[in-house]
Order: sequence, then C-alpha cells, then structure tokens
Amino acid sequence: MSRITLNVGGRLFETTVQTLTKCPDSYFSAFCGSDYRVEEEARFIDRDPRLFEIVLGFLRQGVISQAEFDREIINDEFAFYNLPAPQWPAKAVELVVPICLEWKYLSNRFVQHGITPRDSAMPFLRGSLMGEHFINKILPTLADAFDDPDSDRKILCKLQKVATKHGFNKEFRLEIHETTADGNPYGELIFEKL
Repeated sequence: MSRITLNVGGRLFETTVQTLTKCPDSYFSAFCGSDYRVEEEARFIDRDPRLFEIVLGFLRQGVISQAEFDREIINDEFAFYNLPAPQWPAKAVELVVPICLEWKYLSNRFVQHGITPRDSAMPFLRGSLMGEHFINKILPTLADAFDDPDSDRKILCKLQKVATKHGFNKEFRLEIHETTADGNPYGELIFEKL
C-alpha cells in the first residue's frame, strides 16, 4: 500500500493511495494515477481541513460522521473533489399530530382550556416513505384519543399510548406555529420513533 501525505489548509493528513482513489474519476485519481511515486513532501490542497476530514472519513468508512456543517456545504466539498454526493442517513421518523389549543379567560388571565384536532389537518409521518399506509392503520386510534374532551391530560395520555404502541417515544414536543382567526394557537404534537 502506498502512503501519501496531504497538507490540506495547513493540516497534515496521512492516508493511502488506495483510499483516495476509491472513486476512479475523482480529484485524487488525477494526481494518484498509475504513475504515482511516493513523494517526500506533502501535497498541498488549499481547502478547509475540517471539511476534508469528513471527506477522508467517508472514503475510509463509506459513511458520513456527524459534522458541524450543513449538508449543502459538505455536498459542495464532495463536488469539488469530483466525488459522488454522500448518502445521508435518514432523519428521525416522527409522528406528527396537528392540534389546536383552546384558551379561556379565567380569573383575569388566559389559561389553556383544551386540545382538539386541527380542522382538516391529518396526522402524518415525517421522515418515512411508509406514511400513508401507516397513518391509515393508526388513524382511528388517534381520533379516539380526542373523544374525551373533559381532560387534556386524558387526551395526551391516549395519544402517548397510541404512539408508544406503534414504536414511538412516549415523550413528545409541542411546536406552536400560528394563531387561528379566533385567537387560538395551533401547532403539532411530535413523537419521535424509538
């Protein structure tokens, strides 16, 4: 195995020619071709060494590690080296239940009064291709959770029970988006897949 040292933006990386030339038409194949001879001095590449570390890790292991950069920036770096865009791991699958929060004015202040399903907004899966079939399967049980309007706690407990039964985390987050014409905020209850 032929070793090669690269100076990327002032930081030295040592790897093998075989690692760098895994993709035949890449930037690296151009200077590590069949006539490559080991050099004593590191080859200089004027790029960000933090991004190169991600590229080299991908060439070594075939996976993208968690990085501090946006995907677009990393994809641009792969394009610079003439490497195919990496396959990114799927984001977490989330069960999203659109809701409306109702508020009432009591004792000189507004208090939350109820949780109801948002009109014409169906629950859905985010981050999954099996969305429609899965939602049709659990939709009746999600609708049943809202059948007990006397207690928000009971509604939330029923939603948690449905979510955990189908492999989602019991804990959820609430994201508030906008306010309806009558002043009640609406948003989403989001359960992540375990």
